[in-house]
Amino acid sequence: MCNEDAERLRAERKAKRRAYYLANREQARAVARAYRAANREKQRAHYAAYREAHKEQRKTSQKAYYLANREKVLAQTKAYYAANLEKARASQAAYREANREKLKAADKAYYAANRERLLAIKAARRAARKQPR
Repeated sequence: MCNEDAERLRAERKAKRRAYYLANREQARAVARAYRAANREKQRAHYAAYREAHKEQRKTSQKAYYLANREKVLAQTKAYYAANLEKARASQAAYREANREKLKAADKAYYAANRERLLAIKAARRAARKQPR
């Protein structure tokens, strides 16, 4: 068998596989949907394990995506919060309640690290208020 015959056969097999996939696509999707519905907890555990195992890789990937699509991501976030204002407020309140000590510690650390800069800003504002208009 020469090289051209092998290429022709490979192309024919590829075309057959593609035709089979297209003919049975909806059935395959239905089977996959039924499996996911029946094994929801198993899938959830599988995805959680993957996220845990690839934490650093996912973090760098998400950071790169955000940097490449910053305006788009910010616009989508803004639109979501505008459309779901009550849900967003409830979620933020629940997070603040659950992480009160963590947030206090972060505030203290921020003010300790930026004390001089914040005092300079405060003094500049105070001086601007005292000047006559």
